[in-house]
Amino acid sequence: MTEFTINSSVNRTTGFAPFELVYGYMLQMMTNISSSEFSGVQDFTEMALDNLQSAHDAILMNHIRQVIQVNKHRSPDLTLKVGNLAYLSTKDLNLPKG
Repeated sequence: MTEFTINSSVNRTTGFAPFELVYGYMLQMMTNISSSEFSGVQDFTEMALDNLQSAHDAILMNHIRQVIQVNKHRSPDLTLKVGNLAYLSTKDLNLPKG
């Protein structure tokens, strides 16, 4: 269930889930439990959905913890004042030739 959760989670950088990139479509996990005459099937389905939700929650909580840790080491943006010197990238500037 954890593997399914990770492989079906959309990556922020690519905008795709790993499963979708490999197979070309997104597999959908069952979201509702239909009744069954076999109690074991019902119990297994409920457990699988609970495990899937727990794995999803754990991924989100770990992502939040990682963001908090990264932000602890970031310094605030420096404010520039008139007269300050700064390096600028000319990569995307449309400057005249020569």
